[in-house]
Amino acid sequence: MSRCCLCVLMISILIIAFSEAFAAGFGSDYMTSMEHFARREYPEGIKAYYKFFLRSNPAMSISSRQKNLLSAFAYLKKRCVATPSDSNAKLYLSIVYRLIENWRYAENSLENILSQHPSSGVARFIKGELYLAMNRIDDAKNEFQKLRGNPRAEKLVVLADILMKRRGVGTNPAVRRAALLQRAYRHLDFMENAKAEAAFRQVIREFPDEVEGYRALIDLLVAMGRLDDADEIFAALRNVVGTQVCIPLQEARLRYFQKRFQDVVNILTPLEEREQTNDYFVFFLAESCFNIGKFDRSAALFHRLARNDPENLGFILREAASFEGMGNRALAAEVLKRELNRHSDSGLVRMELGSLWERMNRLEDAKAEYQTVAGSDSPFRFEAGSKLKHLVAKLVEEEKQRLARLLAEKSREKSPAGTVRETAPALGSPRCDKNASQEVKLFQSMVRQQQDLTKRLKRLSD
Repeated sequence: MSRCCLCVLMISILIIAFSEAFAAGFGSDYMTSMEHFARREYPEGIKAYYKFFLRSNPAMSISSRQKNLLSAFAYLKKRCVATPSDSNAKLYLSIVYRLIENWRYAENSLENILSQHPSSGVARFIKGELYLAMNRIDDAKNEFQKLRGNPRAEKLVVLADILMKRRGVGTNPAVRRAALLQRAYRHLDFMENAKAEAAFRQVIREFPDEVEGYRALIDLLVAMGRLDDADEIFAALRNVVGTQVCIPLQEARLRYFQKRFQDVVNILTPLEEREQTNDYFVFFLAESCFNIGKFDRSAALFHRLARNDPENLGFILREAASFEGMGNRALAAEVLKRELNRHSDSGLVRMELGSLWERMNRLEDAKAEYQTVAGSDSPFRFEAGSKLKHLVAKLVEEEKQRLARLLAEKSREKSPAGTVRETAPALGSPRCDKNASQEVKLFQSMVRQQQDLTKRLKRLSD
């Protein structure tokens, strides 16, 4: 069979396959392709995989596609090297390149095929679909227009129109806008930030009066840490919508990440009454108040957040920190103890309470909290052990200093102010005997205090 006949047969087979693709269910297409690959039926597997891809527009990462198509790619690559004149193998390899988004190789391969077979409707369709996936809309339209002149490609033209409509090309503005946003958000789902940014910018270019493209792009740029770029987009948004209601929270979020906390408070405070049930709003206001030292307000706001979401320890710890910032450490301790009554096994809260006791100089209480955590299976047990070691050393040192001062006071003979120390009494005199008795008692007292110190040290180390 001649090479030309092979290409004609290939075109006929693919036209039938693609035209049937949008007429029947596609739930089994993926499994069918995998079964073909397992049996090393690579051409059939690629047709089924491409059909699945065109019809379902799956949320599938490039790495997943590469893994699925690896064996087929290796087979076709080897076949093209062994038989350079095999146009069918080149066409299938072009499809693989397109599926894994190796745009340059796919485009070059298809151009090579079309230079040898300019009437190939399948190659023309794949090239147009490739440009559509690359967002080269004008090039895609040009290829599909050429396809319309091929009498054998009527069904492929129908498929091309379906794909163009799905991308919002040639449709009414609402459909086009929705298609562009869908593509942008798909890039976000794949964490393809550069592609998502380009897609959102295209939404803004084509629909400059629509808010969603600006808002989504601002959020993306903030997440990427490009705050100056986000500020530029926000300025453009404000020029479009002025003081529209949707802006304040968007601006407050941007200012928050710019660490302009007073601006956040100024923006959100006028809306506080209206947004009382919006925890997202309350969070930014609470955090900003906390960061500029308005602890009375942040305490009230974090208390509200903790009440609405009692399992969020961040809100509880922030409430306690706000009370401490107000100088009310006792109330901060009450907040933490209240949480420990609910969850006694919370190592994080117990560590925070221990640190608070230390700052309040209630070292024995702090020691008790650290001991509890150190003896548990909490991930904070090692940190608690380290804190406990330093705290015990501090307690021991303080106790030593206290006893040393006490002994020094008892052993030191003090003369009355303004008098001269008396001469030592003669040996054997009553005064000498009395002083000796006092020295014995002082010695015995020192022994008892040393024994008491030993006991204290032992208790501190328990």
